[in-house]
Amino acid sequence: MDLQSENYPLPRETYNFIGNDRLVDFLVFSEENNRLHHAYLLSGDKGIGKATFAYNFARYLFNNKKNNFSKIDRDNKHSRLIESRSHPDLFVIEIDKESKKNKIDVNQVRECIDFFNYTTALCNYKICIIDSLDEMNLNAANAILKVLEEPPDNSLFLVISQSPKSLIPTIRSRCLELRFERLKDDLLFDYLKQTMPDIEGDSIKEVVKISQGSLGRALMFFNEEIKGINENTKNLFSNSDNIDIYEFCERLLKNNNHLIKDFFEFLLFHLESLIKEESLKRINFKNKKLLNYFLLREELQSMILQEKYFNADKRQIILNLILKTKEIS
Repeated sequence: MDLQSENYPLPRETYNFIGNDRLVDFLVFSEENNRLHHAYLLSGDKGIGKATFAYNFARYLFNNKKNNFSKIDRDNKHSRLIESRSHPDLFVIEIDKESKKNKIDVNQVRECIDFFNYTTALCNYKICIIDSLDEMNLNAANAILKVLEEPPDNSLFLVISQSPKSLIPTIRSRCLELRFERLKDDLLFDYLKQTMPDIEGDSIKEVVKISQGSLGRALMFFNEEIKGINENTKNLFSNSDNIDIYEFCERLLKNNNHLIKDFFEFLLFHLESLIKEESLKRINFKNKKLLNYFLLREELQSMILQEKYFNADKRQIILNLILKTKEIS
């Protein structure tokens, strides 16, 4: 899910990290006692702060721990260099959106290898943030594995993944996994209320309810287009005929896969909610609706994991999912 909106800062521009304090304490303690591992796998759901954590920890190290982890000055030299993507001791591997590619390729990893061939310029560490490993093609993943197997001196890899179980096992074995938990509802509500004082409390509560502990997802729901996609997806499970499924399909196709990914995530979320609702009812092994929900969820999870929609007839896949959803509702 593309959790970034043009109205909200990117992770490299975000200084206020919330939740998962135990992971902050663990890494700070590890560094203070010279026990830093060379590679950390930051795993967990999307939008819960993994990338923000990575950039904040990089800033913390670059500033020689002179500032509190979450209170680093936005105007200092290292912060400005990171925001402008020009820090000589930081390399970020991520999808190049300007090239309209949907995968991280091996050439980006080769640039990373070249980056580590040079000594540190301003700091004691050279840091690579990979955001995310899930979006690497196989050649790129194999290339980064070789680097992780023989890490350069003074190197630190902060590797982000939403689906660690789908990664190459040898990559996981070279990293120390830090599992990020979803944010608690009260923490998420307080943060949104503080940063968006003009939004009604009831509106924020509704957003928190459907955000599943994800700040990134919560921010998305304040975007009218994303909010509309979610509402239309939810309505697919009703008997309403108010949705023009063909017009809805064209809306999803217009944004270079991002809205498609959002649709898949929303569809999965509403399926999970309905499965939970049906499961709480009196046990009935002939509950055909529940069985159909499970089958659709399995198909959808497979599509998301394998990203089959990238190299297929997207229009047909979306229409089939919409028709299946309406059929079982």
